[in-house]
Amino acid sequence: RMRAVLALVLISSACLGARVAVRPVSIGSYGGLPCVFLAEKESSTEAGGKVFPVPIPDSSVALLQSVFDGKRTAASSARLVNRDGGVYDTLPWEWGRGARPKAEAFGQLASVKPDAGSEGACSSAFHALLQSIEECCCANVQCGFIESASLLAEESGQLVIGATLSLRESQELITLYGETIPAPRDAPLRSAEVEAFPDEMIGLAMAAGCGIEVEPQVWAAGALEARFVFQDGRVKVSVEAPDRSDESSRTEEEPEVKKLWELDAGEFRGLGRVDLARSLMASGVDALPRPREATVSRLRDLAYPLLDEAVRKMALLSDAVDREDYAAAQLLAAGKSRRQIVMEELGEAVAAEDYDRAEELRARLQVLSDAKMDVTQDDGAYDPYLDQDDWYAEMLRRQARGSAPPPKARGGRLARSFTRVPRLRRGGRTRMGWLDDFADMVLGEPVDLGKSAAQGARGGEPDPVTGVYPEEERASAKDFDGYALKDIIELKWGKAYDIDFKITEYLGKASLYLNVFPWTPDREPFRHADEDAYLEHLQGVAELLVKWERVAMVKQQISDTTKRPRRGTIPLKTVPIRLDLPDDLVRSFRGGSGAAEDVDAVPESEPDGVPARGGGARTN
Repeated sequence: RMRAVLALVLISSACLGARVAVRPVSIGSYGGLPCVFLAEKESSTEAGGKVFPVPIPDSSVALLQSVFDGKRTAASSARLVNRDGGVYDTLPWEWGRGARPKAEAFGQLASVKPDAGSEGACSSAFHALLQSIEECCCANVQCGFIESASLLAEESGQLVIGATLSLRESQELITLYGETIPAPRDAPLRSAEVEAFPDEMIGLAMAAGCGIEVEPQVWAAGALEARFVFQDGRVKVSVEAPDRSDESSRTEEEPEVKKLWELDAGEFRGLGRVDLARSLMASGVDALPRPREATVSRLRDLAYPLLDEAVRKMALLSDAVDREDYAAAQLLAAGKSRRQIVMEELGEAVAAEDYDRAEELRARLQVLSDAKMDVTQDDGAYDPYLDQDDWYAEMLRRQARGSAPPPKARGGRLARSFTRVPRLRRGGRTRMGWLDDFADMVLGEPVDLGKSAAQGARGGEPDPVTGVYPEEERASAKDFDGYALKDIIELKWGKAYDIDFKITEYLGKASLYLNVFPWTPDREPFRHADEDAYLEHLQGVAELLVKWERVAMVKQQISDTTKRPRRGTIPLKTVPIRLDLPDDLVRSFRGGSGAAEDVDAVPESEPDGVPARGGGARTN
């Protein structure tokens, strides 16, 4: 087992190349920025040699200078603790043996005496942080590394550096019979490499007295020839910027990069490491793994959540088949969304050169994509009421192509425009004066179908208001009750939505509608106490529809409508079903008793959007 581990270490070292061992020699400036200069460990300051400038922030100059001078200082470690993304945040605090090791370290650092000459003061802020790491995190600093921090910078010939600290878990000690010995443990001591800012790594490595190493390609790209001068007991570094006048100035156009949700399955699987990194950055991912960790597998794991949900499932399905995980492949194949099915059929049509079929599928896929609020989210990952209805997305698509009239702007809001089409007038429907004239102006003149030859077979003349024949109404009302009404609602919309009557007024004309509300028994808010109360309410509604001979009319409207109740909209989106009841019956609902009082007391929603409880239709 030890031989296998040693072989793995040797293979890893051979792949990475021998790192360059360095030591900090001075703090100065290069290119107008404060820097710490690192020289090769075996080089002599008298003979000169190469140095590697590591830029540091201005606020870290005094902290690092105290480490170089070896003088006790009252410099505060608060900046190291409060630095977002710094080493204090990346340390493996789970190694600590206390209840809250990170909080304990913070308290310990806050208690460091500000007086440089006091007994509790540390040599530097980095010494204080190192002490907290050893005591609270139970870790020892083994080595520091300077490495390339950007895969994309490497490809463009630039140099972006980052730092890493190598840590090893410290052995817990116990005292037994006056002798301190290592505590027995089942698991081996753990090791970790944590990311840090370069100035943090250099300060902690100097405080711990451990080595610093630089990746060979980073050293070759950034090392400069220098001369060392001793002044006031300190080493001063004199460097000259390299002559780049012979380098031709060229401007390369940035390659066009697609965002991850714009890729298809074939394009995604064909991306290499660099192209994956570019797509991740173009898609808004700010922090990528360091180049030594940026494998294709690691980058794909970061990319999967940002892919189109259909493309993601297709890519995961291909990966499962490649690794022969047929159980996972079967689950993915069984959970295809509508968009994924259409996308796969589109690919098959293109492969078969059936371009007419492919164009139809492409248009269908575009509608399904436009209807989704977020194409990267799986079905059911968010409230489906945030999606558009397919018919509405299709209408917007046609409007964008110029095949449908655009919405008209009214008062800063968009209103749908109506297409004037003939309306069918069945039988001898009685016209309602100015209201029908207004409807004709908006919807078009009605077409009178006249009397049907099959009137006798349907039980006589149709109803003058609804246009439904008596025999059709009797057949629809047969066995119609609350359970049947619930089945009709679930068959249409897939959910047991709540319904109730609602009186509306327009220009002095009162009408009674049956509204379908987006409230369901499986989700709050819901105004009925339980499912039995909900069914009792539906039974009352069903009995009234049978009494008024409106069952066939309601069934037909539910079947024909393309609307859907929706939560979270202002105003609340309901599906109104017209009843066309006589005026005297509507007035009885407003001023009568029993059902009339109940219906009039049920608002569409409370002011806060929650339906009122307890209301509903009852038979008297």
